[in-house]
Amino acid sequence: MKTLLNQSFIQTGAMVYSRLERFRKSERGDAMGWVMGTFFVLLLLIVVYSLFREQVNTFVVQKIFGKMNSMD
Repeated sequence: MKTLLNQSFIQTGAMVYSRLERFRKSERGDAMGWVMGTFFVLLLLIVVYSLFREQVNTFVVQKIFGKMNSMD
């Protein structure tokens, strides 16, 4: 199961990389491409945040705000 999961991560990463390279090399004057690219990046960030919400919130509260409160 672990090997299958690692393989799927590698395939997904390769697919994302190839699409990002194609997007990077495409014509930069295409406004709709920039809008769609921005939309997909935001969508990806939302998905990643939803997967790791508890870890991110714990990090922000304990590490960042905890250090700010100890400075007072």
